[in-house]
Amino acid sequence: SIDLYRQSAALWRSPGIDRPSAAADALSRLAVVLTNNDRDEEALAVARESLALREAAAVPDDNELADSWNTLALVEVGLSRFDDAERNFERSLAMRRRLGKEQSIASTLHNMGILYRDRGEVVRAAEAFDRALEIKRRLHGDDRHPTVLVTLENAAKNLSRNGRPAEAIPVLQRVLAVRREQDGFESRNVSIAYNELGSALHDAGRFRDAAANYR
Repeated sequence: SIDLYRQSAALWRSPGIDRPSAAADALSRLAVVLTNNDRDEEALAVARESLALREAAAVPDDNELADSWNTLALVEVGLSRFDDAERNFERSLAMRRRLGKEQSIASTLHNMGILYRDRGEVVRAAEAFDRALEIKRRLHGDDRHPTVLVTLENAAKNLSRNGRPAEAIPVLQRVLAVRREQDGFESRNVSIAYNELGSALHDAGRFRDAAANYR
């Protein structure tokens, strides 16, 4: 994925094509993949490049700018630059609310939940995840939908890591069951789901069950 996004961005910027808006989109997607795979310093440079291309447009597109601010903030969370990330998420969220893009609003709220969770603000994180879930469930209905599932999983992590593992365990059990069905046993998502459930069980003092999930 990383290689293909790099190739895409380079082609969109080549002299025969010269489509900076399309290149910026590929770079923004590349930055997300990089930061999701713990390559945050690379992701930061790419996210800034995407934003610069979009800001340099003769008539900047607010939807594209909101995407770049959201991506940049997500990368900053990975680098523990929480204050910078919060400012950029708020900037993106304000733009997306003006545009009325509900799925995009939910995406930024989800990301803000991750920011607050990582900064130890359990109540604000729970509120952000709940608002994201409300929108996603309205748009997609079923909790089995991938975008709903990922917010459910992160909301449960927030509860578990902040002293409420008993509430997190049933949610993480449902997430694991769906992950196994959708992804197959040998996927990264399933491995993460087992680990998160193990962590919640561990926190709840259910050590034998936790060990089984860790294994």
